[in-house]
Amino acid sequence: MTWWQDFCESRIARNRERILEGKSPLPLVRSLLLRKKEKAASFHEVDRAKNKKLHGRFAGRQCVIVGSAPSVTDLPLERIQSDFIFLLNRTYLLAERFGVTPAALVMSDRLAYRDYGKGINTDGFEYVFFASTLRNAVERPNVYWFDLYKEPNLYDGFVSTSITEPLFHGHTVAHCACQIAIALGFSEIVLIGIDLSFDPGKPHFYASSEREKRWATDVSQSKKSRMISSFAFLANVSKRLHVKIINASPVDGLPGVPRKTFTEIFKSS
Repeated sequence: MTWWQDFCESRIARNRERILEGKSPLPLVRSLLLRKKEKAASFHEVDRAKNKKLHGRFAGRQCVIVGSAPSVTDLPLERIQSDFIFLLNRTYLLAERFGVTPAALVMSDRLAYRDYGKGINTDGFEYVFFASTLRNAVERPNVYWFDLYKEPNLYDGFVSTSITEPLFHGHTVAHCACQIAIALGFSEIVLIGIDLSFDPGKPHFYASSEREKRWATDVSQSKKSRMISSFAFLANVSKRLHVKIINASPVDGLPGVPRKTFTEIFKSS
């Protein structure tokens, strides 16, 4: 590694620390990373005109983004009467437990789609947001494709507020869902079941496959700090956009994201 590469890597590492602390990205680092800007390979064409029609459609409203951490198992999900619920990956299995019909499904992981994507009833959702990187995903009228940047990433200090342009990833589909929610105009984004605990014995609320267990311990754990940095950055940027991101999960796994209890937000009727 040359002295210049070493210098750049050290500045990028420091930038990630600043983001986790809620500080602005360093201009020099942003400049360096923009030179590396590269879109991930895609297998589907994004209909930008179709996506643009969704921009700001839900301005001023609340949405809930539901992840697949084990903590969702005992939550009284029927209390959630939110205007809009995003289900991530296999949380479609929880659809019937909510007080309202979940509006959207979001998937960006090609391995997750390979494992169980074809078994999802996409007709049960008004909106299905699929990454264009999902090679075998099926085209349907309610599917909205989105591109991803290969680099730079959320934890480098970049965020997208438009689904006509590629989204920045941070190693979990929840980051994509947050950027989609911001683009759609939601003013309050509530997160549940996004704990980043990655328990090797039970990483999800459902019976995880052996591949998912290995992924949780071998890959997700190693990228956990970057995921946390990405959430902290999203929470910080959202304030400037007059959007609140709140962690209402029973597990406090997202330092840098404001917390409220599930009961505070979803009171019993």
